[in-house]
Amino acid sequence: RSDIFALNTGGGRRRGGGGGGGGSDPTPQIFFSRRVGRQLADGSTAPIDLGQRITGKIGGTTLGYLNVQTRERIYKDDGVSKTEPMTSWQALRVSQDIGSRSNMGLLATFKEPNPGFHKELGTPLPRFSSRDYNRVLGFDGNLAFRNSQHNFSAMFAKSWTDTLQNKVDELTFRMQARWQNRWMGYGISYLEVGDNFKAQSGFVRRDNIRRIGAGVQFNPFIRKYGLRRIEARISGNY
Repeated sequence: RSDIFALNTGGGRRRGGGGGGGGSDPTPQIFFSRRVGRQLADGSTAPIDLGQRITGKIGGTTLGYLNVQTRERIYKDDGVSKTEPMTSWQALRVSQDIGSRSNMGLLATFKEPNPGFHKELGTPLPRFSSRDYNRVLGFDGNLAFRNSQHNFSAMFAKSWTDTLQNKVDELTFRMQARWQNRWMGYGISYLEVGDNFKAQSGFVRRDNIRRIGAGVQFNPFIRKYGLRRIEARISGNY
């Protein structure tokens, strides 16, 4: 159920162009499960001692909670001994359906090295560190109109990283509009990732960028001469 712990990224290069062009989408991934118990420089991994995950849906509300503790590990990096600290990894997701096709929600992630409350003891309770932490709080929304086929989406997130000296530009946000019918579609998007936005529980491909994308797609049904449909698309990013 990793999809539960994902902020809406606006659909990338799906139907209607979506502002996609060549290359990978640089929209930050706030939570990326492979960060937990990651591989270290010498090929070893940080062992997972304890984990709990609760996911479900109550009416139109989707809930998710993840809490994993990884053990301290000493490893070699270019011949230098380093320590991967015991860390508490947490993610909390709440999303509310609005009507049949729209929703809004929040996602919070916490990377807490050497957490308090007896750090050697694994516990399902959330625990926090006084230093070296990384915390991210994000919000997203998706508004879809059934009659017009328009879709508007947005996401916003802010990070707090204790080890940073410069506490500015710790933000990211994305806005996107799409429309699609049987014959054609369009998409336009804007993404901004601050220079100091850090999601250590996630995956940030690029920072310090502003990206505008647009695309138009034509896909008429032919159903003649052995052809069913022709699809043509042009898109680009700046």
